[in-house]
Amino acid sequence: MSQYVEISRANWIDPIQRKHFIDLCLQEANKGFRSGGELEKLLGKRYTSKQLKNGCDYMKKQYLICSKMMTMIRHGYNSVTKTFDWPTEKWEEYLQKYLEAKQFCFKPLANVEELEALFGGVLAIGSKNWSSE
Repeated sequence: MSQYVEISRANWIDPIQRKHFIDLCLQEANKGFRSGGELEKLLGKRYTSKQLKNGCDYMKKQYLICSKMMTMIRHGYNSVTKTFDWPTEKWEEYLQKYLEAKQFCFKPLANVEELEALFGGVLAIGSKNWSSE
């Protein structure tokens, strides 16, 4: 009997699964994405390639939304709490244009440093790589 259980729906919101998935992605990226199927083994569960791609796309979209907000002039990003301390008026104005940013009104983007390493545009491989371990 296989130790992996196929599941029908991936949960990319669960903080433990999310962190483990991101760590696996970073490990694979640092190896140059050479090892193949390692990403399909996550916390003892078996995910399909489509679920892994969807999870990666979901987290990348979240990172890009947050990153765009961080690059705004006078953005009001608090690097300690990893939240945006904008006044209500600024939030209302911003959300009129970018409604998808609403998720960051009261909570930070989870694993922002790791997502930046993964999606930030620069990735070192080999001896220059980064790992949370």
